[in-house]
Amino acid sequence: MRGGTVLLASVLVVLVACAAAAAPRGVERSDVERVTAEIRALNIINQLNLTREQLERILPIVREDEAERAELERRHDAAEPALLAAARQLRAELNDGFNSKPETEQAWGRVNGPLLEMAERYAQRHQQRVAAVAQVLTPNQMALIAQYKPCVVPIKDYKDPARIGQASATSAVEKALERVREMPERMFQRTRERRQQQLAERLHKYYKPEEIPAKVQEFEQAAIQVRGMSEVEFEAKESQIAERLAPPEHVAAGRELGGRVGAFLVSPASLPILEHKREVAVAQSR
Repeated sequence: MRGGTVLLASVLVVLVACAAAAAPRGVERSDVERVTAEIRALNIINQLNLTREQLERILPIVREDEAERAELERRHDAAEPALLAAARQLRAELNDGFNSKPETEQAWGRVNGPLLEMAERYAQRHQQRVAAVAQVLTPNQMALIAQYKPCVVPIKDYKDPARIGQASATSAVEKALERVREMPERMFQRTRERRQQQLAERLHKYYKPEEIPAKVQEFEQAAIQVRGMSEVEFEAKESQIAERLAPPEHVAAGRELGGRVGAFLVSPASLPILEHKREVAVAQSR
């Protein structure tokens, strides 16, 4: 056996992980996961109001991406028995020491190498397609994607029609206020410190560290305030209090924004939606 090191074992583990991550396994997703992914894409696509011209430009890009992704998945599935056999042989040899046989390493490389190369090519082309789709969208459409809060069963925010189909900006705060009102007094007092710690952890992504203590106290005072309200008063003031407490909304940019375009427009979930939108647009133009 060739003199090996612990590094070889580490590299092999990384390669297995890379191959698995690079090859999308859509077939393994449950029907629920598939349909909910389509709903999240549908909610933002509905807001974008894509024109027929935009759909005509976007659809060929998405179809091409899905065809390559499906072929990568098919190749990975076909190679899985050989990958598994080679990985098991490597594991058995490495389990006996730090070395593995050159022929075993070569067997792994013959199967895994082409898959990795194919996955890397797909990843590069996918990013290029995402960029191409982004070029078709208007600045306003990109802004909607940047602000979109994916949600399967959204709380409608009718004060801002552009937000219909996504999670309300204040819905999480409203739910928290409702929960704290229902707490028995003893539980409210006993959990005060833990509640504040958890809140501070959540607020770190929205505020500077020095701002957080004051925000936590603001939330605590609001909790005490709503607990003393009648049902009628709470219903009248809940939205106003939630708007005051709600942290600034996150707006995606840069690579994160590109990732959103890919997730919601250049994906298996988006393709049937975009196909349907085009059919409707064509029918309406006749």
